[in-house]
Order: sequence, then C-alpha cells, then structure tokens
Amino acid sequence: MGNSSTRMFGKWFSSFAGAVNQTEISNQCLDRSNFVGATPFVYSRKGSRFFDDDGDLAHEFYIEIPSSSRRKRTTMKRIYSNLTPEGEVMYKYPRLHVDIPVILYCSS
Repeated sequence: MGNSSTRMFGKWFSSFAGAVNQTEISNQCLDRSNFVGATPFVYSRKGSRFFDDDGDLAHEFYIEIPSSSRRKRTTMKRIYSNLTPEGEVMYKYPRLHVDIPVILYCSS
C-alpha cells in the first residue's frame, strides 16, 4: 500500500516539476476570474453547539441515571431530544474563503 502511494506521489510531483516561466506564475497569481463567489471573505459559520430546555449551551448534553443497587455505578445517558441548534455564529474577524484561487505568498 505504501509503494502505490509513493508511485502516485511521483506521478503527481512530476506533473508539476516541468520548467515554468516566472511570467506564467505571476499571471496565474493575478488571475481571479475562476473565483465564483461574491467576496473572498467569510463573516459567519454554522454553529456546532445546541441549547437545551434550560438555555444552557454545549456540544453534548447528558443526564445522570442512578443505579438500582448500591454496588453498581451511576451511568450517564446522552440526550438527543428537545435541543435547538445554535444557528449562525458571527466571526470576530472575517476569514478568507477556502476556495479562493489566489496565492497569498510567493517566495522568489
């Protein structure tokens, strides 16, 4: 399995190893026509946490279930019902979009 991945990397690397002019690289860096989005910035994301009935905010909620006998340990059961998603969360600072086709740093 490692041998085939090394072979695939060699093919991938050889496709980029050809001689390329500096003008071609600079033209590709400045060409932004491939980006379809309206702006390269992202201002919000979908929240990954939930609110419960009490208004608490967390990723997961558990309820403690006492055992019937004194020797057994108390168990925790995860709650899936009566949870509302957090919704959109605004970033403190805007982020760059993942699919922006602009090279931010070129070392010469």
